Amino acid sequence: MIKFNKSVISKISVLVLITAFLYSDLRLYTQGTPLPGNNPNPAVESPGHARHTFNTALKEYNNKSYKNASAKLESILSLNEAGDHSFKAKVYLLLGACYEKVGEKEKTKELFVELKKMLTDKSIHQVPEIPGVETGSLTLYREVFEDESFFKFNEPVAVTEMLRKNVVHAPRKSIEQKEREKKKRKSPWLIAVGAVVVLGTAAVLIFLSKENPASNEFPAIEWIQVPAGEFLMGDNLNEGAADEQPVHPVYLDEYYISKYEITWGQYLYFCESTNRGHKFFSGISQAANWVSWNDAKAFCDWISIKTGENIDLPTEAQWEKAARGTYRTRYPWGDDPPTTDKAHYWREDSSGSMGHVGPNVRPAGASRYGVHDMAGNAAEWCLDRYSSSYYSVSPPRNPTGPTGGSFRVLRGGDFLSDDDGIRSANRDFHDPANSEETIGFRVVKK
Repeated sequence: MIKFNKSVISKISVLVLITAFLYSDLRLYTQGTPLPGNNPNPAVESPGHARHTFNTALKEYNNKSYKNASAKLESILSLNEAGDHSFKAKVYLLLGACYEKVGEKEKTKELFVELKKMLTDKSIHQVPEIPGVETGSLTLYREVFEDESFFKFNEPVAVTEMLRKNVVHAPRKSIEQKEREKKKRKSPWLIAVGAVVVLGTAAVLIFLSKENPASNEFPAIEWIQVPAGEFLMGDNLNEGAADEQPVHPVYLDEYYISKYEITWGQYLYFCESTNRGHKFFSGISQAANWVSWNDAKAFCDWISIKTGENIDLPTEAQWEKAARGTYRTRYPWGDDPPTTDKAHYWREDSSGSMGHVGPNVRPAGASRYGVHDMAGNAAEWCLDRYSSSYYSVSPPRNPTGPTGGSFRVLRGGDFLSDDDGIRSANRDFHDPANSEETIGFRVVKK
């Protein structure tokens, strides 16, 4: 009988374990797992890498590098690395958005149809939200989903703890301080404005003596569609007054807003048709000013009857969404400082202000929806009454302002506002019965 000492037994045990390990490891590789270094696409090796690739693609999309983003998203799908259904839905949505941007309609539609199937078979419960991708603005998405009730929104919730950490609720400019600064900027122009008003009045008399606006066709209003959805309203950059807080989510139904401020040509037609008195400041192609809130509301009521459409002043929330969209930028065009080709506003060297309301000639300053002159030129009336604390009690869906209050809201700043006053989050107010050379309006329809 052969006897083994402990040393021999230990060596045999080690050899057996090594053999078993190598054999099992080899079997694992031969059953489909690529050997190290042989991965055909090392950029996408795991769900973690897939998500990293997706985030990179999203950055490319937001930088308008749609083809680069498409290639990265295609690599996720080609290697079947999309993982769970919710992540795959995100890939479909973002890739579809990329395809639509570059004009590949068939591919776009295929992806959105797949996304719709996932909703139908309950693989996912709702279309995922992707920062920078607004489904309501995607034509083919709306075409695929138009016959279904998939245009749902997440119920707005209170401002998250993360948002509270990012937005500091510190004491800032008071309302009184803002009023003092505005009056200080206006004072040098009072004499000049008086002279121009006299000249302007003479000009309008000449104009009206030549032709009666009421006898001609009403100058058409150009409309911009603002899709339904949520956005964050308020001063997320913590640089305005206390009445711009707290930042809060708001859902708005779809609406249309006038591309430009209502012009003197349009407003004069209303005045002549209704025998309404008016002041006149400048040419008929320029934004109508010297208009009180009461006058602007009367214009909306009149044109609603004339056209059979539901036309009104924008609510404060509608105004801000049209100016900022879901991007939460400082100005309608982005975060870059204002320049004279983007906004008609006040600058210390006076190079940014002509001293009166001007025409709509600044496409570089348009909002992402394509709405012009939402910063500077004429301050614009909103439908809402003003309350400095309204944001803390605002309803989450289609807010229309407080039920009481003596003043009405103004937004957008004017030609005497500095770069702080023309921020998209900035709020102002005025007596609805009074008019000023700095105040005009634009309109919305449902």
